[in-house]
Amino acid sequence: MDNVNNDRDSKQFVMMVDGEKAFIDYSFDGTDYKLLHAEVPAALRGKGVGERLVEQTFAKIAEEGKSAEARCSYVKHVAKSTGKWDDLVSY
Repeated sequence: MDNVNNDRDSKQFVMMVDGEKAFIDYSFDGTDYKLLHAEVPAALRGKGVGERLVEQTFAKIAEEGKSAEARCSYVKHVAKSTGKWDDLVSY
């Protein structure tokens, strides 16, 4: 299973799949992650990688006891479609 890692140096939540890097760029103010942009390589699109990336990013943020602000339209879409992260994510 692929797992998301928080690369604090590059300010990205990163998931490696088949040697390809999918990621979400963020800014962080000490309490709140602002999720700015999600990127999935063309070779991985249409395989559910983006959704897994977002879901696992939310899980990682929850583990840290932090919250998230979804500024990326795709991240917003995934969050709103499940409703699972309503306590964690603001728009």
